[in-house]
Amino acid sequence: MRQSFQPQDELNDNTRQAMPITKSRATLVNGIPANGEDYLLHVRQQASRCAQTVVAPHPKHPQNISLPSKYSFSFDTVTTPSHLLPSKEWQDSFGRSFKSFQQSKQSCKPPQKAPPIPMSNKNEWYTFCYTGVPSIVQLSCVEHMSQRLILRLLSYFKEWLTDMTEKESIWIFTLLVYLDPVMCADSTSLLRELSRKSIEIRNTKTEQDDNLVRLNTIITIIAKAFGQADLI
Repeated sequence: MRQSFQPQDELNDNTRQAMPITKSRATLVNGIPANGEDYLLHVRQQASRCAQTVVAPHPKHPQNISLPSKYSFSFDTVTTPSHLLPSKEWQDSFGRSFKSFQQSKQSCKPPQKAPPIPMSNKNEWYTFCYTGVPSIVQLSCVEHMSQRLILRLLSYFKEWLTDMTEKESIWIFTLLVYLDPVMCADSTSLLRELSRKSIEIRNTKTEQDDNLVRLNTIITIIAKAFGQADLI
């Protein structure tokens, strides 16, 4: 049985909607719209009979709520003196080279397994990472780590970082090589915090400081390989 649904307001111009409709009556077959256009018109006509959406007034005394750092954004712009910055050409070139190297290493990444020297807490990891110059054996455990463990170690280094020594830069570089560039908001926030801390340290340096190059390297990797170029 075919029937037509008579709209309440015949003067309603459906041709001016975001999705225009050429007819004014919805054709129903046993109460079901005959096609997509009839369905859209039927829904609009039903909605026109419902009470209009009521918007609540703005609160007179809004509360100031402090969000956790991972849910907030830093609007403080840290300006770095130009003489401490690498050239844009170097940043672009190094960013491309790192992404190519990262893809190469991740494409031949072995199956995940427990690190050869498993650590159970932050203090043990600190001893493991900061005792002597990182060896190939120590660094090789990174390629077997899960993404969660890599992110945890990066969060540790963010806390430990007071400068960018050779061993710190080697560890952070290696962790970033094996970190998947596709990540959730919390992981991206962690990288941004690590970059901001590196920038703050960089702004205390001079051109003659050896650690300046290491800082610029890590900051550039996060900016170019992980899509955080606004921090440069």
